Amino acid sequence: MATPPINPAAEAALAPLNTMLDAIYAWDEETDAFLSSTSDDEDIIVVHDSRGRLLDLDVREGLQQELTISELNDRISDALAQNARKAADGIDAISQKLFDECAKIASPALLQHPVANQLAQAIHSPNTKRRQ
Repeated sequence: MATPPINPAAEAALAPLNTMLDAIYAWDEETDAFLSSTSDDEDIIVVHDSRGRLLDLDVREGLQQELTISELNDRISDALAQNARKAADGIDAISQKLFDECAKIASPALLQHPVANQLAQAIHSPNTKRRQ
């Protein structure tokens, strides 16, 4: 036997929040599965996960003999930085989908709340520290 709703008005009020939670759980799964890598055609292939952890770094065979240690170090650093920026952009795109979906779900009254405005400003402010 199904449990009857305790309070239909409360259940109706919670429905948008439950929909937002479902969107957040989907976002969490998508970001956890996210990987970013440089092109397979590059001399140095870098792979990062969604948390910024380096999963793989492959150097084309023979590149170590073609470059000086300093040049190789610079190329590896550039590839790491390039892929880290690419990963941040990918996570930002996934997050933007979540924010757009939540904005569609949220009631106009909730969107007018001062905390909602502060959250929106924080979300849309550039996070330059993360990308340096």
